[in-house]
Amino acid sequence: MEDVIARFFRERPAAGPRPPMGLTQANSELTIVSNHQPRRRPDREVQATAKNGRARPKPGRARPGQAKEARDYDLLAETSSGCVNFNLSNVPTVEKSNAFSGFKIGFKRSLDNCPRKTENAPFFGETTVMDSYTSKGILYNYNITELKIGNSIKWTFLFKLPTICPEDSFKFTRGEVDVCVSFRFFPDSKICQNQEMGVKLCEDSGDFGLTGPYSNEERVFFAEKLSTYPSAYRHVNFWIDGRRIDGSSSYAFSDSSINSTNGYGSIQNMGGNCYFLATKVGNKGSIFFHSCTIDTSGDYCLRGSICLTSPL
Repeated sequence: MEDVIARFFRERPAAGPRPPMGLTQANSELTIVSNHQPRRRPDREVQATAKNGRARPKPGRARPGQAKEARDYDLLAETSSGCVNFNLSNVPTVEKSNAFSGFKIGFKRSLDNCPRKTENAPFFGETTVMDSYTSKGILYNYNITELKIGNSIKWTFLFKLPTICPEDSFKFTRGEVDVCVSFRFFPDSKICQNQEMGVKLCEDSGDFGLTGPYSNEERVFFAEKLSTYPSAYRHVNFWIDGRRIDGSSSYAFSDSSINSTNGYGSIQNMGGNCYFLATKVGNKGSIFFHSCTIDTSGDYCLRGSICLTSPL
């Protein structure tokens, strides 16, 4: 483990997680204090001793290996009050010191190949590394960057919290953004409704509003999923994002994660100002712009909406 000063600078955003247990605020930085005695939990800490450089449990405590130890996403800090685990999302910056400080930290690296002995841990010749871990089936990603300023060396941890979608929605990655998308249906009391009611359907369901396909892959996915729902109508369509005032104006989008029709494919012109996705018969996966006031006509039904959903 590398020798460091156990100093954690306040570089997280104001809305970020609270400081981890064992930290106290001092001027513009957060520092572990030697006389702080946090509550002890066998699965989070062990009492450190200098003898032979090993960690020895206090009497009556579980030994390492007998209880849950550091998780894949923990940073271990050896301090004067013991060894403490910190979640990486709570550790924005660590500053390295010389070996006389007596403090050490350690964090897990996942490498495809064994590093050369001539390369120093923990970066092994790199300045920025990406790593990840999986917890309860959810993938978490983080970056670690080494900054050298004069004689000072700092490691910064950039932790990307995952987007977790509700069970009735689907997760998609759009560029640098993860989003949740849900399919909403109008109630049985009136199963076909216009675009204004389509927007309201999303909002009444707790969603942000309408969305549309970001890519051709999303468009095909939407159509395939929605085509499986039974209906007495021959043509079943769903409102998607995009509306204009008239034929001389541009379309406006409420969902900034799409903000264009790049994923809309070859759009079919029905002489209107609102978009919908067709899901049945030979039109499955096609997008039309049609009258915003249409709800049903003959064997056509505007059955619901494709909505941008708030993550958990």
